[in-house]
Amino acid sequence: MLYNPIALAIFILCTTSPSTEWTTLNGNNQRTGYIDVDLKSPFNVAWVRHFANERLSTAVEPIVADGKLFTATHSGRVHALDAQTGQWIWSFQANGPFLHSPTFSDGTVVSASVDGYLYAINSIDGVLKWSFFLGQGGASASPMVEDNKVFIGTRKGDFLAINLDNGELIWKKTFNAPIRQTASYYENKVYFTAEDMIVRCLNAKNGDLLWASEQLIGQTARDYYPVIA
Repeated sequence: MLYNPIALAIFILCTTSPSTEWTTLNGNNQRTGYIDVDLKSPFNVAWVRHFANERLSTAVEPIVADGKLFTATHSGRVHALDAQTGQWIWSFQANGPFLHSPTFSDGTVVSASVDGYLYAINSIDGVLKWSFFLGQGGASASPMVEDNKVFIGTRKGDFLAINLDNGELIWKKTFNAPIRQTASYYENKVYFTAEDMIVRCLNAKNGDLLWASEQLIGQTARDYYPVIA
């Protein structure tokens, strides 16, 4: 099936673009979306990049780090572009769609696919460093990296911590509902809402459950994330 082309547009927010990075969903692991930058008009489109017959999930944010822009598509590709010019640098191909943003840490781009795998990709050349099988259905959340660990929940209902360097499992906890929400982190605690609409707080070191909320009102927490403020 073919989709209409997608377009990514980067907007210059001042006459001299600040060298600010956006390494993860909503800018940081507390998901506040805050960066201390003085933005001045005029605002002009710097470049637009088209990918024929691909599309982005509605939840995907471009990730900017190390002079590059990273994005992931329904065609199972992670693309790296020059952040200043939009020129293509490399693409990585998985075996299933990416439904959420990748994340960047220490020269590694981490992205989770519904093909079942979590991928760690070299940010310089797009070469695969390692992959980890999350389980059938994979993940629809964006990975979170903190303290050299990758944290992610799966559509099967597991929540995992994986070593960023080598892709080895550190711990895994199983819940009775899919976890489609991207997690947040603060002071050695991980927060997420599963599809049973219960917010959970885990110890980041060992995965122990510290507390669980009452059931929230609503149908899904899929495209949202806890904000630590």
